[in-house]
Amino acid sequence: MKHILCYGDSNTWGADPESGRRYDENTRYTRILASLLGPDYDVIEEGLPGRTTVYETEVDHYVNGRTYLYPCLRSHMPLDLVILMLGTNDLSTGRAVNAYYAAAGVERLVNLIHHWSHDEKLPCPQILIVSPPLIRQVDLHPICEVFPGSWAAEQSRLFRKHYTEVAENRGCAFLAAEDHTEPGCDGVHLTPDSHRRLAEALCGKVKELLG
Repeated sequence: MKHILCYGDSNTWGADPESGRRYDENTRYTRILASLLGPDYDVIEEGLPGRTTVYETEVDHYVNGRTYLYPCLRSHMPLDLVILMLGTNDLSTGRAVNAYYAAAGVERLVNLIHHWSHDEKLPCPQILIVSPPLIRQVDLHPICEVFPGSWAAEQSRLFRKHYTEVAENRGCAFLAAEDHTEPGCDGVHLTPDSHRRLAEALCGKVKELLG
């Protein structure tokens, strides 16, 4: 059996843009991916709303993706593939770093995975970097307090460029979520159809990488 860790934020968790609650198992891309891949693959859901790549926030001190990744890898080892889809919350008012620094955060996560495998004396899992979905500016919605104005939307359009560079430099596979998704009514979280399309695209990548 092949073991795949999906490490991400609220879109990996499965946040519904309309209700704010969690999509069910038939809607989340992680569960759809597991269904498409079949019983020879174990897909591990590790999505946390608000999670950043490596940055602390003023309010939620548990959302730093770097802090939890090492114990997460250890608790789920051995792993064949780690899928990283983080960076959206790096653009929020909690941190407000740009897309370049979000990509730099992902590169630090890649380095951590390599260090972890060395520490555990295990083969390093393959790594698939997924640049996050685009953010759409939505006025008169509560999420504007978190992603105000047009800045986050503009920066999200630079994810692909900077994440591609990290993937190439670090020898990782790459997928652009924006090619397969669109945000729902809040401009950030994915529609059910986007979850389906993202799962289908990831399925092709996983089979390409793991056979």
